[in-house]
Amino acid sequence: MKKTLLLLLLLIIAQAFSIYAQDGGQPIEGTDAFKYQKDADGRDCYVYDRYVFKTVSSQGNGVYINVYQNSSGNSTAKVCETGLAKPYLVVKDSDSQFFNGLVGDKLIIDDGTGPDTRKLTIVDLPTKRTVFTATVHETGKITGKRFLTFSEFSKTKRPLSECPQAKEWRNSGFSIGWVRKAKLDLRTMKKSAGKISCAAFQ
Repeated sequence: MKKTLLLLLLLIIAQAFSIYAQDGGQPIEGTDAFKYQKDADGRDCYVYDRYVFKTVSSQGNGVYINVYQNSSGNSTAKVCETGLAKPYLVVKDSDSQFFNGLVGDKLIIDDGTGPDTRKLTIVDLPTKRTVFTATVHETGKITGKRFLTFSEFSKTKRPLSECPQAKEWRNSGFSIGWVRKAKLDLRTMKKSAGKISCAAFQ
């Protein structure tokens, strides 16, 4: 019964990821509020008070992210149709990247083709510089309008006795890995690490 439920959960996760990839990604929980619509060319358009983002499908599985400065001060979705000027910044698709939202001046990008391993990238828009990258197992959410939580791979291995699900996961065909909870302050760009726990990998 447990094995059946676990396999069902895996299918749901895979389906959700497929929908996510086809939709071009969605901002994660807790990022700044925005207005959204498809523009006249069918591209995803996210409008914020100071920036507008349009995603353009690349030759890979991801998108190019075109960043525009919203000089009009109009934060309604109508900005998507008003003929924006030349992009302030174009973030090219390095693999299979998706727009994950905005917090202040920090652009959050998710990159990867599978559910187990993702690349997290933070771009500082005023300087147009990448200020943080990490290989993560899971991106969580924004709390307090400044803290990004995620799980990163741990170099420290723990005894399997500390992973009560290990036997069940292995019997279902998964491998066992160790991840550590982390929290990134998007204002100071300082990272703090939390506890280590086990995780199932395909």
